[in-house]
Amino acid sequence: MRSRSRYLDQDQCSWIRDWWRAMQPPTTDRQDVSFALRALSRGDRAKCRRCTTLEELEQELAPNLLAAHLVESSQTRSTWLQKWLQGHHEALFLLAGVLAHVEVDAKGNHPLAGRSLVFCLGNAQLKPGATPRMSERRFKRLLTASGVEDFLRQARRAAQLADGVADVAVLADDLLAWSIERDQRERKPSESLKFRWARDYYLSAKEQFSPESPNTKSDNANEI
Repeated sequence: MRSRSRYLDQDQCSWIRDWWRAMQPPTTDRQDVSFALRALSRGDRAKCRRCTTLEELEQELAPNLLAAHLVESSQTRSTWLQKWLQGHHEALFLLAGVLAHVEVDAKGNHPLAGRSLVFCLGNAQLKPGATPRMSERRFKRLLTASGVEDFLRQARRAAQLADGVADVAVLADDLLAWSIERDQRERKPSESLKFRWARDYYLSAKEQFSPESPNTKSDNANEI
């Protein structure tokens, strides 16, 4: 299944994966990460996890490296997304705070590759007689978070309920979508993150299956 990126392009998704990978236990898989990221370690991941607010995340190395790279690269581009990022650093600190709770990047041939974080928390992965990993009440709290700090807490809890398994690129894109759609409300409801997450949570995998449509590709060069 193709990653459903709507805002981040391929290069940005790859760099975010590398950022996340740089904070995992040392393996040969880390040797090809960017030189700028080699200073990161599991200690930095632990620091991000201990942060409970965006203000605390802003004082740590790893979130600042993530934000600095994405904002700096935006200065050489002219899409609306790049311009938006330059004035919304808090959206990138939110990414860092939630991604630090991902234990396994569901990419490549992983069964959850290209899926949203909530896909495995609702009916799609439900076995007969079982209950969803995330209760409907908690899911609605995630969708109706009162602000960025509340959303940070709810999204982190969702990652924990998913046993830390998530497609890092898809999750990053969805978290960014939450910030963008909260700031700019012109997008059609049927194209919103809330709609897509509700579909992933309530519908079975069979009900969700449909031919891939063009709007599953990145649209970060277009206006909202």
